[in-house]
Amino acid sequence: MNANPPPPETPAYEAEAVAQLARPPRWWAWLVEELKEDPAHAITLAYLSISVLGVWGSYWFFKSFGVAILDYMSPSDYLTAGLRDPSNIVVVVFAYFMAQWVSWPHRVWLRDPAGYPAFRMGSRIKRMLLPENPDRFAGWMRRKIGWGGFTAIGAVMYGVLTLSLCSSMVVAVNKAESVRRGGGHSVRVTFAGAQSPEPGTARMLGAVGDFVFLYWPDTKRAEAVSLESAARIESVRRQAAPATTSASTQGSATSQRSGDNAKAKSVP
Repeated sequence: MNANPPPPETPAYEAEAVAQLARPPRWWAWLVEELKEDPAHAITLAYLSISVLGVWGSYWFFKSFGVAILDYMSPSDYLTAGLRDPSNIVVVVFAYFMAQWVSWPHRVWLRDPAGYPAFRMGSRIKRMLLPENPDRFAGWMRRKIGWGGFTAIGAVMYGVLTLSLCSSMVVAVNKAESVRRGGGHSVRVTFAGAQSPEPGTARMLGAVGDFVFLYWPDTKRAEAVSLESAARIESVRRQAAPATTSASTQGSATSQRSGDNAKAKSVP
């Protein structure tokens, strides 16, 4: 009688892999030490991140109109580009919390690889949020091609950076499409030496240095205008006039008909 085959052994986590993932990169260790020594550096780091996203988003926004914005920007514009669009601040804050959430399973696993399965099975929420094997992808890469892969911190940072750049690009492109569909800041432009403003209204795309960028919906043309040649740029409020005008016209017509009926009744 043949004995039952022994159950398959559960693959143990590689000690070398755990040590590699637990070891932070040099740049990360240096950054953490600097922030611990002077927490004010975190504000500078966040500001630089917002500035980089601002330049990146401005590039894609103006590229949609065929404007090479980087050729017009001065060094000071690179530092203030991110503050002109509040969405850049939202992306940076979102990236921070995303990095904390994504790296949580790795931090739990690295603290106690042997006790990780029991910790994951502790509740339904943990089973939903925590992967069964955090080392699955990196372990497959090591076995198949001999590549050590990213550390946990490095993988999370690269992923969050890519997501932030893609999000900023999508926001900029959607904003440009909104301007083409009639949105944006409407302005009336009077050039130097002209007695009256240009016919029609333009959309103000932005301003850097000594130039202001305008988009003319009628001709679908974008141009860079120097501040010296633009004598006056007047904001134009959009009027939701069609519905209001129609209602007032109907009200006037109704009042006129009521007046005519009253006059007709008063005639003997």
